[in-house]
Amino acid sequence: LVSAERLLSLQTFGDISFTSLIAAPEFAQLDVFSDGLGSITGGDILSGGTVDVFSFDDFNQMGGDISLGDVSANDTVTVTGGSIALGNVVANDISLLSLGDILFNGLNSANSIALDASNGLVANNGGDGDIESDGEVTIDALGIAIGDVTSQGSVVANATAGDASFGVVTAVNDITIPASGSPSVLN
Repeated sequence: LVSAERLLSLQTFGDISFTSLIAAPEFAQLDVFSDGLGSITGGDILSGGTVDVFSFDDFNQMGGDISLGDVSANDTVTVTGGSIALGNVVANDISLLSLGDILFNGLNSANSIALDASNGLVANNGGDGDIESDGEVTIDALGIAIGDVTSQGSVVANATAGDASFGVVTAVNDITIPASGSPSVLN
């Protein structure tokens, strides 16, 4: 367990591993960076402010795999890496960017959710794989296999090289799901 009152920052040129991280007060910032394409593995993360988790090299090339438990933040959660596996994520805004797969148990945001796995899949990580957003939901991936999606904005999910499989999809505005394979929605 690592805990901080204001800023908790872990940065290395290799792998990072931890059991849990807490930056508890409101507006506290939590940063985890691996600059040498190292992997980042850990348990739960809790922040009163933002959470930024990045694995990339000096040339801003994404690389290392990121595997975490549940992530909770009062502000934005941003995760960028080679592949991403998460438990439940709760935040004001959620942005996940991966060269490989993005796996999650559930995502819940008071605003927008953006998932970009341009060379991988967006899928559940053993949980329901549900998404709840009070804003827009955008997903770009080779293929998509998740649970229910509920949005107070629009849902745009693009599967560029495979199927797009969903549970029930509900949106206040538009629902757009193009797929090079077969789109499947339980509605």
